[in-house]
Amino acid sequence: TVVVAGTAQTPEALLPGAENCATPVRVTRMAPEECREVLARAARLLELNIEDAVAARIATLSNGMPQVVQALGLAAARSAGREGTTHVTNAHLVEAVNEVVQGAAPEVVHVYDQATVRARRGIYPEILLACALAPRDAHGTYNVADVRLALQNIVRREVRGLTNQVAALTEVGRGAVVEKQGLASAARYRFVYPA
Repeated sequence: TVVVAGTAQTPEALLPGAENCATPVRVTRMAPEECREVLARAARLLELNIEDAVAARIATLSNGMPQVVQALGLAAARSAGREGTTHVTNAHLVEAVNEVVQGAAPEVVHVYDQATVRARRGIYPEILLACALAPRDAHGTYNVADVRLALQNIVRREVRGLTNQVAALTEVGRGAVVEKQGLASAARYRFVYPA
């Protein structure tokens, strides 16, 4: 028996030509509570104290992906350790995010760069960040209104007419980092590859 593990929308995308021999096991993304529990267990083992706000932020940023929870948690713990403390704060998380981003695979960096290239007065880096921070449903999807609220918190001003910019992130020219589900006003979006 050969077991192929990976993340893809379909078995064919993960292993081309294996349509007839692959039995996909669908694993849902972790709920925020599960992400926080992973962090709490690790913190107990390492005798660390992770602030609740930090754990909640890691749960949001991870998009339910266990490897991201682990990477951010580990990097934040290392940051606290370098400082000589067992109390993990938001400052340690900021350093952890930078560390994880710097260590990202080249293809992830390329897609990010493609999605966030600025066109005239565009704010695509902020829009992509707002997509990452927008509240999601159980399927990991969000709508434009959720993105708008997150973006307004980032840029500290009212934002209008965001539908076209969020939809642009589904296009190949912007890296196709998100996919659209549903039509027009009922459309929901989710990251294709959460990394």
